[in-house]
Amino acid sequence: MIFPGLLVSLALCSPFPGAAHTSGQDSVPTFSTQRLAEGVFVIRANEPPGLGGDPNALVVVGRAGTLVVDAQFSATSTSAVMVEVRKVASSPVRWLVNTHWHDDHVSGNGVWRQAYPSIEIFGHRHMLEDMPKAGAANRAGMLKSVPGTSAFLREREAAGTGIDGKPTDAVELRAYAAYRALIGRFAAESLLTVPVLPDRVVDDSLAIDLGGRRVMLRYFGPAHTRGDLVVEVPDAGVLAVGDIVSWPVPLIGTTSFPREYGLTLDRLLAVPHRQLVPGHGPVLASDEYPRQMRRMLGHIRTAVDSMRLAGDSLGQVQRTVRLDEYRRLFARDDRLLNTLFSNYVVQSAIPKAYADGASAAAAQRP
Repeated sequence: MIFPGLLVSLALCSPFPGAAHTSGQDSVPTFSTQRLAEGVFVIRANEPPGLGGDPNALVVVGRAGTLVVDAQFSATSTSAVMVEVRKVASSPVRWLVNTHWHDDHVSGNGVWRQAYPSIEIFGHRHMLEDMPKAGAANRAGMLKSVPGTSAFLREREAAGTGIDGKPTDAVELRAYAAYRALIGRFAAESLLTVPVLPDRVVDDSLAIDLGGRRVMLRYFGPAHTRGDLVVEVPDAGVLAVGDIVSWPVPLIGTTSFPREYGLTLDRLLAVPHRQLVPGHGPVLASDEYPRQMRRMLGHIRTAVDSMRLAGDSLGQVQRTVRLDEYRRLFARDDRLLNTLFSNYVVQSAIPKAYADGASAAAAQRP
């Protein structure tokens, strides 16, 4: 749930772009564990919805070992999750699954490997291609932007104002402080979280036998990234979907594929399940939220494609395509959620859908 575009845009607003960033010690991350079924747990960060956060970690325990889904954003957070895992699993962690290449889901890979040297780390083939390229650029952009972003948010907290400079409430200000601590830890511990690539490649699907329990790794198509993995625990009716679904605002960022996203969601939701673990946010016992996402994605694709095919420019499309209905649905009247909706949906999904549609049309020309 962390993208350099947001950090850069905040850093550019700061009058102190060279100011020292938080050391990462402003607060210590804490996590809580929720039991979903026998031997199946989700570990969630105890932080409010905000500009970013550590992802959910699914834990599946078998007789032969334990499987964990997604690493964390910093060494400190990863170590804290390990403490929670050891409370519920007596068997060693033998398998780690990265749902996608974004740093908040993979930075802790090396920390897991240091603790469990024989651990196998799984990722989709596209992730292995993207992480050393787009991932490296993403990481460099974030690290460069942290000082200015932290200074800008600290200034806003002191003034009691939001990103837009208008007075805000204590909830939004706490979210800013939590985000400063998060990116501060990421920057301060970056040498401890040198990227470690998965060593097990997944294409379409792969089964892992945990000993008395089978876990399926599935690929349904491009969505949040082009290589998102979904983890299915069939005997528990649990799906862990990474940031394909994130709460409370969908994360359709600049590395997403909004024209194909909805179809991927359709295939994902067709898998029988009783509980869905999003990349961020509470466990979902209903598919209402992802189906609302699906409707919005369908609207974006139809509206953008229609105008593009009619010869309209991207600027015309951005001025015309309205997402007010979905802004009210996901962001309501919450100032912070509206900022997230603007950044991750309006300013990202519409241009990316336009560009991807143009590229697809060009590829089809003789």
